[in-house]
Amino acid sequence: MTESGQASWWNTLGGLLTGVAAVITAIGALIGTLHVVGVIGGTEAAAPSQDATGPGAGANSAPAGSPSRTSTAKVPVAPSVEGASSQGLLTISAIASADLESGIVGFGVPGQDFVVMPGGRAFGLNGTPMGAYFSTIGSDPRKDACVDALTTNRLGDLDIDAESLGRWWCVRTSEGHTGAFTVKSVSVEAPRELVLGYVLWR
Repeated sequence: MTESGQASWWNTLGGLLTGVAAVITAIGALIGTLHVVGVIGGTEAAAPSQDATGPGAGANSAPAGSPSRTSTAKVPVAPSVEGASSQGLLTISAIASADLESGIVGFGVPGQDFVVMPGGRAFGLNGTPMGAYFSTIGSDPRKDACVDALTTNRLGDLDIDAESLGRWWCVRTSEGHTGAFTVKSVSVEAPRELVLGYVLWR
């Protein structure tokens, strides 16, 4: 074998090794992403406590691996909000979508109103392609105030951080209902967790 033939063979082997390394890296990244969003290797959802109230309380909890109802408030989330058809708590610790009509948080929730993406020093809340969006509200919400706010100021996404504690936002759901939520607690350090108190008017 000539000297030029040997150099060509090593160049080809180097390219082949680089390609194999790229494929292995891509597969590892895909597996990591699927694990983070709960598609593989997820843990079973905790069953609601016996004294929980609101959507999802009682014996009708979702089976393991399916979206879970996480409203477990023992007292009304916002007693001053009158006329609300439902209210509760949403607890989010990973990438998840939420539906206020059902009070369910999980991966790929039908009728989802927004998607929560933990990252950096905040939780990102993103509206959905079905038309859900947000608006700021100055104080404890009322339906008419939220309807007005959502008409004049539409936000497609929000960043929720430690400074957001106690603040309220209005939301138009993908089903066309008006709702509102407040930040009950937020932790951007591991283990990350965001707890939203919500109300919904139909």
